[in-house]
Amino acid sequence: MTRNEKDTNKLDDYLLFNLSCVRLSSDITLPATIHELPQSASAPNHIEINPLYAGETVTLVWEWEFPETGEPQNDAQGDSLSFTINYLLEELPSGGGGDGTPSYQRLKIDILGKVTLAKVSSSGRLLDSCVATDPDNKHKLEFNRGTKITCPNGKVPRRIEMRLCEESPSPPDGMEMIGPAYNLTGYISDSVSCSLIFDKPVELTLSYDSDWLPENTSSILITSYEPEHGWTELEPAYSGVAQVNKVTVLISHTSIFAILAKIAPAPAKFRLSELAINPAQTEVGEPVTISTIVQNTGELEGSYTLTLKINGEIEQSKETTLAAGESRQVSFTVIKDDPGTYAIAVDGLTGEFIVLAPAPPSPAPASSPPWVSTYWWVILLAAVIIAVMVYFLAIRPRHHP
Repeated sequence: MTRNEKDTNKLDDYLLFNLSCVRLSSDITLPATIHELPQSASAPNHIEINPLYAGETVTLVWEWEFPETGEPQNDAQGDSLSFTINYLLEELPSGGGGDGTPSYQRLKIDILGKVTLAKVSSSGRLLDSCVATDPDNKHKLEFNRGTKITCPNGKVPRRIEMRLCEESPSPPDGMEMIGPAYNLTGYISDSVSCSLIFDKPVELTLSYDSDWLPENTSSILITSYEPEHGWTELEPAYSGVAQVNKVTVLISHTSIFAILAKIAPAPAKFRLSELAINPAQTEVGEPVTISTIVQNTGELEGSYTLTLKINGEIEQSKETTLAAGESRQVSFTVIKDDPGTYAIAVDGLTGEFIVLAPAPPSPAPASSPPWVSTYWWVILLAAVIIAVMVYFLAIRPRHHP
């Protein structure tokens, strides 16, 4: 668009122009004055409608107004304004250049705010290889020459954009997300997005900080996410030694992408509790049962050996095998022949039991000879006879000479 340079009046300071089209792209805030519109095809600002396919028609609606600003505008009264609109066709149909050179249009590849321009044909094929990176050169998209980039309906995108996901989907079980998730999508206009298909593999590289890795990380990979299919693991682009703090995969379409770490199951880990000594006080030669609860708090099955120590010396050992999360009571039985206090230790759990000395025997009562119990009636009869004789002797009168 160019204005009539012969017109030096003030109307162009107040008159506002607006343009509308379903596929309008512009870095100008509309409506705008004629000074703010592009003055030539090489101007840094632009108004574009893209793409326009062979035989296709689009409607452009130009509007202008003289708004009331609330300020005196008498300096524009009676002025006139004339201008010329030039429409520049940036891409010719294939082979239409006349000199055998292919025609092209610009494809913007925006990675987290850094824009890389690529040349594509009217059918969406890249005319040159292209590498697009983010501002910190941590993430990268690499396209080979001849790669065809289209929407599912065959339309050619105007822009490819990678942005942080506002709401990252939850990772699958056994995995943790390393850093943010990224949404890679295409646009056929500034406001109309679409998924994209690549007919040749495109290299996607994402970087991460090693400090973000969980302790039990077993492997690192890039996955894609689709709401209808969930997470899909992507094969690395290169075999052999892994890149340091980077993962590269081959992709064939746009999606949500993220680095995920596979977490190895925690090995078997055991915890002892509830030491019990029964009875806590016993006598020489009597058994004492010592028991504790063993629990496997890990995520894998494992075996554990418990060691019973009495007064610091190993008394017994037992091995038990537990599944992940399983608990079991393990018991020992001991018998002590010496009285005293015995200190118990089972792998950190401590207690004691007491063995009492045997009580001294009580004295037996005096016993009669065996013949007494057999002939008691004879003894009784003899005693009676003796008693009678003593009586009569005592009362018999005595004769004096």
